[in-house]
Amino acid sequence: MQSDELIQDFTETLIGSAKRHGVAEALPRRPASGRWSGEHFIEIMQIVGRTLDDAHFGLGRTRCPLQAQQFGVEVMLLSNNLGDALDRYRRFFQIASNELAIEIERTPKLVHIELRGPGLETDPHQFLIEWNAVRILGISQWLVGASFPSAEVTFAHKRRLPAAVYTSVLGENVAFERAANRISFPVHELSRRVIFDAQDLTRLWSKRFEGNTGNHLNENWSALVKSSLRDSLLRMEPLPTMEDLARKFRVSSQTLRRGLKAEGGSYRAVKDSARREVVLSNIGDTSLTLGQISVLAGFAETNGLERAMKNWTGQRPSDVRRDMLKNSGAKSQ
Repeated sequence: MQSDELIQDFTETLIGSAKRHGVAEALPRRPASGRWSGEHFIEIMQIVGRTLDDAHFGLGRTRCPLQAQQFGVEVMLLSNNLGDALDRYRRFFQIASNELAIEIERTPKLVHIELRGPGLETDPHQFLIEWNAVRILGISQWLVGASFPSAEVTFAHKRRLPAAVYTSVLGENVAFERAANRISFPVHELSRRVIFDAQDLTRLWSKRFEGNTGNHLNENWSALVKSSLRDSLLRMEPLPTMEDLARKFRVSSQTLRRGLKAEGGSYRAVKDSARREVVLSNIGDTSLTLGQISVLAGFAETNGLERAMKNWTGQRPSDVRRDMLKNSGAKSQ
């Protein structure tokens, strides 16, 4: 499979960054086959990002808070259509990252999404550009439940792998050594409705259990826990503990903890994600004060939202609110 070669290349780039930053000891051992799987790539990406707390995996001149990237995609899920989603993503990264810039240009026939990232000095393989091209095109298609077969992807740097490797992932229209890093597809695709929500994103990004999982065959533990936490937040009830949730799901707390760990998560991480979704659902509503949103998200202290938003985006809640409302107007005056 040609896409496997891109997985090997991306994984080795992340391993190289881990070695340069002295965190390689946390990585899994190379498989006996010598080939990394897609699961290995995701695992190594998560480890490097989490250890460095950097969504750019140590490949930029400055750090981007790890949770900022997921936060940016969750912002897209608040949109009615793909055009609005991409605009939100672009505005979010204007405040979240000093390394990755996204610009969107609409023409009568095409929309062009231009990517600019760190230079060859810190990212010699241009991993951040290539990975984000894969990611943005993939998420755009996933959001609307459609493929864009006529999409074109160009890169400014030289091609290092066979052309077939890139076309197997990005489609038939991929070119290198062009004027810009750019994703282009028909402009009418922007009017497509966003059909997924934040819970669907959890399912997409979390690992699924294999084999028989009893009553939870069609769920994963992260989604179940987050759904319960969100329900409690929306009812303004105390958040259930791990033990409370285990009783609700009729499993032991150890089984639940192991299940979350197998999906690459934890109770604390899922709770943080549930709170983040509540904040995202309300921060654009100017009839609510930031203090009220902090209470809705279940923070015990009035400055809880401030600390959490700094951790998620590196910005203050007021800055995120202002950027989200820019050019679109407030929901309430």
